[in-house]
Amino acid sequence: MNNNDNIYNIDTDVEAVITSFNQQDMILEAVESLCNQTLLPNRIIIVDDGSTDECSINVLKSIENNSSLPIPVTIHYKKNGGVSSARNIGIKKAKASIVLVLDGDDKLEPTYIEHVSRLLRDNPLMVAASSWMHTFGILDAIVCPTGGNLLPFLSRNCCPATHILRREAFERCGGYDETMRSGFEDWDFFLSMLETMPEAYIGII
Repeated sequence: MNNNDNIYNIDTDVEAVITSFNQQDMILEAVESLCNQTLLPNRIIIVDDGSTDECSINVLKSIENNSSLPIPVTIHYKKNGGVSSARNIGIKKAKASIVLVLDGDDKLEPTYIEHVSRLLRDNPLMVAASSWMHTFGILDAIVCPTGGNLLPFLSRNCCPATHILRREAFERCGGYDETMRSGFEDWDFFLSMLETMPEAYIGII
């Protein structure tokens, strides 16, 4: 039994949802970053939001047919309805009490799940948690969100789109607003979660 086997046998009760739309090889990098976690999720759910790019579809098929991945992967193909719709479908398909939301063009440092999920386990009033970000591509920078309760979120979004949430908090607030297709859907969702409980807050590591 190797180290990966030991990690995988731990009951983490975390599932990962990746949203995808015409992201070509970037979706593969997102999956690989999950497979390289020090604490593996129980399952990866990819929701493809109606990709039309042939390369992107072929990459998804290659992931679907790859039996060597250390984590079970399921892919749900849907008509294009926006990222909010894709996230709602993926989170509803998850069975774990804690769900990681990851965009298909993002990737995680290897200890992300281990450290961020620990925040949620140690803090019952925390509805979601995330971390600082290192942006890449056009802008190379370290972004340092603060998290917090409802008050700081009223003036700005204090949490990245990639985060780990309590599924019960998602169900309580009704999920992402699927009519929001021009941005700010993450901010709106975090506000909705925080409004459902007076003492709720979002953590950042």
